[in-house]
Amino acid sequence: MKNLSATDPDIADSICRFTHEFWEAKPRVVHAWLDSTNIAAGLAAVITGVPKIVLGCRNVGPARVGLNRSYMKPLYRLLSRRKNVLFTNNSKAGSDDYKKWLDLPNLSTRITPNGVNKFRDMDGLKSNKLRESLNISTAQGLIIGTIGRFANQKRPLLWIRVAEQLAVQRPDMRFLMVGEGPLLGQCIR
Repeated sequence: MKNLSATDPDIADSICRFTHEFWEAKPRVVHAWLDSTNIAAGLAAVITGVPKIVLGCRNVGPARVGLNRSYMKPLYRLLSRRKNVLFTNNSKAGSDDYKKWLDLPNLSTRITPNGVNKFRDMDGLKSNKLRESLNISTAQGLIIGTIGRFANQKRPLLWIRVAEQLAVQRPDMRFLMVGEGPLLGQCIR
């Protein structure tokens, strides 16, 4: 911990805080998201003997989005050797990027795609009310939507360009984006 404190005092502090919390709470599962939290909570969970540890990774490894820290790769690799640690990702591409970055081609990762087709099981009345609230008539056909953060990493402007191209080919399609973030103003059409 001393070497880690010297290179990155924030992560060392986070590990200590999580360790204290886990000693007190004695969780059976720790589920963390994103790199620094994954590492801090993951190590604290190992230290305190938590039986199951789930680490939810980003769409791409931290080196690709400028968030890489010197401690991340070796500590992720250390956590990957634990049988009670499960890595998750929302796509095969994201999982593959982490495997490449960590130089662990056989890293076992559970892939759980984002998104839920809530409307598949929605009855007609609820579906029509939702369309009305969005000012989209039932005659307008297919609605394609996304929910996410309007930030460079999520590439909302690319999503819009693709939607614009599809709209030319399929004028019956409607597109809907829901979320917030620094690029929201640029995305409003």
